[in-house]
Amino acid sequence: MKKIVLTTMFMLSSISLWSQTLVDGIYYLFSGTRAFVVESPSDNKYSGAVVIPSTVNSCSVTAIGYDAFRNCIGLTSVTIPNSVTSISDYAFYECSGLASVTIPNSVTSIGHFAFTNCSGLASVTIGNSVTSIGNYAFASCRGLASVTIPNTVTSIGEYAFNSSDLTSVTIPNSVSSIGMAAFEYCRGLTSVTIGNSVTSIGHSTFRMCSVLASVTIGNSVTSIGDYAFDGCSGLTEIHSQNLTPPVIGNRALYATPLTCALYVPRGYVEAYNNAGWRFVYILEEGDVLITITGITLNKPTASITIGDTEQLTATVQPTNATNKTVTWSSNNTGIATVSTSGLVTALAAGTATITATTADGKRATCTVTVPPIPVASVTLNKNTTTLAVGNSETLAATRLPT
Repeated sequence: MKKIVLTTMFMLSSISLWSQTLVDGIYYLFSGTRAFVVESPSDNKYSGAVVIPSTVNSCSVTAIGYDAFRNCIGLTSVTIPNSVTSISDYAFYECSGLASVTIPNSVTSIGHFAFTNCSGLASVTIGNSVTSIGNYAFASCRGLASVTIPNTVTSIGEYAFNSSDLTSVTIPNSVSSIGMAAFEYCRGLTSVTIGNSVTSIGHSTFRMCSVLASVTIGNSVTSIGDYAFDGCSGLTEIHSQNLTPPVIGNRALYATPLTCALYVPRGYVEAYNNAGWRFVYILEEGDVLITITGITLNKPTASITIGDTEQLTATVQPTNATNKTVTWSSNNTGIATVSTSGLVTALAAGTATITATTADGKRATCTVTVPPIPVASVTLNKNTTTLAVGNSETLAATRLPT
């Protein structure tokens, strides 16, 4: 990114040797038959509604230059003509009063930081010739609730929409790369569809999108980067369309709820299980998810004599739940143990709690009491004995049962 910015600054430093011309309230630099909108050289920032013409002084306006409207907090709207092909880095940086922007079909690239911190920006229309959205292009546009990414875009830069208020995103099949943290902290984002040309989901791409509920991952994604969906605690369903399970990075799905369902192509449930996709619910596409509502045991308490056993039975509701797996545990294995099938064995006097847990964390318990064995009789090794004065003898007692 530094290399790109420095290159742009070098180009503009060369252009700055040319004279700036003010025409109808807008400053331009001219190169042959082309004109570039540039920053006002004075403290008089652009404000209000600005209409950029397609031609000025017989030259075609082809670019909005570096820093052109930067920090123009009084700018409320801008009309960009179809002659413009590029919006340069920082072009509208921190234009907090800018409410809407229509980027015409002539524009092919949106520069780095182009609309960063345009906190009042609520609506953006991106023309269908744009191929790249730069790093941080719409970062921290906290009023931006929706955007349509055209199917001409091939790359979305790092942090491009970070901390915006987008509610849904469809990434078209034309996009092949999504930069790191591109949609991180989009706390209003509820659904994402990732097109079939994306091969990897980058580091922290959707991290901390806390209300994100539904994700569809295209059939070309082979890897999901570290922290990609970390903190997406509202996820209810993920649809992965690749027949080969994507490689999951460190904490890529951390904090995903146990109730989140993973849908995979038919016949590939085992493949996803073997690839480390540890979901309670892994279903084939088209199947209906039936979640667990509760679990009960055949008895809440049990008294078991030392050495005896008791079979506990767990019932998962509803009976047709998608995953009825139950695990068993004892909180005091010195008193009583439990097998994987719920068979309890009493080992010593005392109490133990046996717990049956469903795959999504619901629990039912049975309190097991193991009473001490009562003494039936005590006998000594001798009924009588004779001792001389000063002598001693040790008697041995036997308790039944032992």
